[in-house]
Amino acid sequence: LACALRGPLAACPGFQECLAETGYSEARFLAARRQQLRGPVRPLEERAGAYCSKGLCLNRSRCAPPFRFFVYSRQNVPESARACFPGHAPDFSDWARARMTDDPARACVFWVEMVVNAITSRSHLLPCDPRAPSRLPHWGRYGLNHILFDSGDNGFAPLQRYKRLGRAMLAQSKSIHSRFVPGLDVPIALRAKKTFPHLAATKPWRRKWLLTFKGGATHRVRARVLQFHDPSRRVALVVRADSHRCPGPRSSKGPPPRPPGRALADPPPSSPALGACCRSAAAMYAAHDYEDLMNATFALVISGRSPASFRLNEVLSAGSIPVFMGMEWAWLPFVEVAEWDEAALSFPGDVDVPGVMLPVLERIAGNRSMLIAMQRKARSIYRRFFAGGKLAIRDGILE
Repeated sequence: LACALRGPLAACPGFQECLAETGYSEARFLAARRQQLRGPVRPLEERAGAYCSKGLCLNRSRCAPPFRFFVYSRQNVPESARACFPGHAPDFSDWARARMTDDPARACVFWVEMVVNAITSRSHLLPCDPRAPSRLPHWGRYGLNHILFDSGDNGFAPLQRYKRLGRAMLAQSKSIHSRFVPGLDVPIALRAKKTFPHLAATKPWRRKWLLTFKGGATHRVRARVLQFHDPSRRVALVVRADSHRCPGPRSSKGPPPRPPGRALADPPPSSPALGACCRSAAAMYAAHDYEDLMNATFALVISGRSPASFRLNEVLSAGSIPVFMGMEWAWLPFVEVAEWDEAALSFPGDVDVPGVMLPVLERIAGNRSMLIAMQRKARSIYRRFFAGGKLAIRDGILE
């Protein structure tokens, strides 16, 4: 830990051995990356855009100005579909309410906001018929001009769309290429768990850190960046160890209930060496305060379980400049209307961090006019699409 607080973590005694103990290999990562870029091409039913396009899935004859949209709620859907809708209608901003209509004949778009993951849940978890969308009164045969909004981080699977959702538009955070129809679907953001407005006004060149990241190893690119932690270059990249390799203490409430018909996996094998590595990783993670790491000129944004992680919202709230890493396989939130190219930087997941990324960031950090322009644009995007929570997200979708 003392070594990691002074200089490059990769040069600390025992770190490379611990990296191997916890199951990460840079060589395997890069080999898998090359294989991923080669293919193979997925079958038709697994690709979102294979049978749909903006021309096929949007009936423009309904969309003569002025733009109007109709909102489904538990009160105006058939009884067989009501269990899939929350007890209250979704809330909209004044801007959106001015464009809402109670007359379906005047609507360009039909808004469908069901309970999160309603049509993907098992019947014993949620009494919702997965065929509910097709039973909506204005769905028709294919669901044209319907937009399904999912605010969770799981999203709709491609096969699910193929079988159940017809040609409806999707607004979801899991906007990977295989699930996304350009010009039709809308990639959205996740709401922040915590915001840092007191840091927003701090000038980029007056910040403690050059580049930071702190989060769980929920994506292979996250696991990779730990080795590039280097306080001597004002770079703090802290990753919580993989919970399968380094299980935490058991809950006092006991193990989680076993899903019906599914056996729980055996705990991973352990060793004294692995245990020592896990304790070192936990100590390093605890030694870095998340709020302190938000005081950074640049902040890495890496996919978690979903491309749109909670971190993007938090980074923007703190006035840091986002640096997307490993997001080339996904669409950024509100990509058609948010000017990310002016507010953020993007690098592939296999980028040479110390040899390529950091020199670029250090060069930009010396250009104050460029820094302030990027920060202002990032703040503008935050206020427009993120700061208002679900109201802002819904506005961004409609826009």
